Amino acid sequence: MTNKKIIEEIVENIVKTLKKAGFRVEILTYPQNQRSIDITGAKDDLRIVIKTVIDARNVSNIEIKDLERAQQAYKTSSLIVAEKHGRNELEPDVIYKRMNVNVIKCDTLEQVLLKNEKLYVYKSHGVYSVKISPEKFRRRRMELGYSLGEAAELIGVTRKAVYDYEHKRTSVSIETALRIAEIFGEDVLEPLEILKPEITRTTEDTPMNKLEEEVHRIAKECGHRFYRFMRTPVDFALSSNNRVVSITLKTRNTRTYRLKVRESERLSRIIDAEHIIIEDRDDIRRLKEKLEHD
Repeated sequence: MTNKKIIEEIVENIVKTLKKAGFRVEILTYPQNQRSIDITGAKDDLRIVIKTVIDARNVSNIEIKDLERAQQAYKTSSLIVAEKHGRNELEPDVIYKRMNVNVIKCDTLEQVLLKNEKLYVYKSHGVYSVKISPEKFRRRRMELGYSLGEAAELIGVTRKAVYDYEHKRTSVSIETALRIAEIFGEDVLEPLEILKPEITRTTEDTPMNKLEEEVHRIAKECGHRFYRFMRTPVDFALSSNNRVVSITLKTRNTRTYRLKVRESERLSRIIDAEHIIIEDRDDIRRLKEKLEHD
């Protein structure tokens, strides 16, 4: 089977899974090559954008950055769905990490959406880890009547490590997690969320040309953050606490431009963002008026 056929099959399976789970779904085709987002979906207050690929290593840093920006600007969950990482097949019960974006198999998405299975293990920088719930761990330790030192001795870690388990969201090795679960119960392990945005920081992009400087200035004056996308049909997103505006810039190629606008509208509609097209300076003026008065 060719790589193109494999990708088409992955996309088809993802769409089926999302629709079975009650999501509204759109498949994006712009840009035609090196696209950051292939699928977007929405259900109730959940928003999701997905990049599909056979080998997770083939997702570029530019595409990763676009997926991170989508999480920040649109409050979406951004995923990479792949089959392998290099020569190694991805495991269906593990979440892999590329910067701040989760990488999973198609089967894993089905496990979570259709079977309500919980995931506990993630792999980052070659290391498998499990997170501990501070509140649940402390409550269970006290219920069992163990001191910090006694708990540390039972688990085989230092007293400081146990203190950290109770005061911050700490990750431990699978071996340590199994010992903790055996002593304190599986409930003290924290399941991982792939359907909630993983926003570890809120940053915005700096303008690169005069047009961007003007849009950026308007955004700042109206209390919005400015995000630039490189390989999506949307060029910019302006985001505040209660609204998001997608901006599409005019291109010279008429046929490509029509496709770009159509795809921008579909993406914006699914993730519940306003959509504005900028073709000339009058559109920039109207953008400012809209942000000021809405």
